[in-house]
Amino acid sequence: MPRLTFAGDIVRTFSLRYMLFLLPWKGKTWDLIPAVNHMGTGWLQAICRELYSRYYWIVKKFGEATGIPVLMNTSFNLRGKLIVSSPAGACNTFSKSEIDILVMSQYLVNKEAFQRIAN
Repeated sequence: MPRLTFAGDIVRTFSLRYMLFLLPWKGKTWDLIPAVNHMGTGWLQAICRELYSRYYWIVKKFGEATGIPVLMNTSFNLRGKLIVSSPAGACNTFSKSEIDILVMSQYLVNKEAFQRIAN
């Protein structure tokens, strides 16, 4: 599995629990994940296994399956709409989006099954 690295001492000195730092990639590793690369930089958020064990496990398993231990993190909303803040809002946005699968807590919702139930 390639080691994806960012330049700068901040990576070694701060706990990056929040996506607050836009950092340059080291070398050409950003070529491996173009969706999260912006002109050689990326917003870095590190996941602490002790604080976010379930999310850490998802990223770890994704990395084992693909060779790239990175997931894209983005806001959940549609253009011009507020960011989702409730399960009802998540279902409403999901039903109007191009998203195929919605995960809420321990629930995994498939778009096809959701549409059958909603209609």
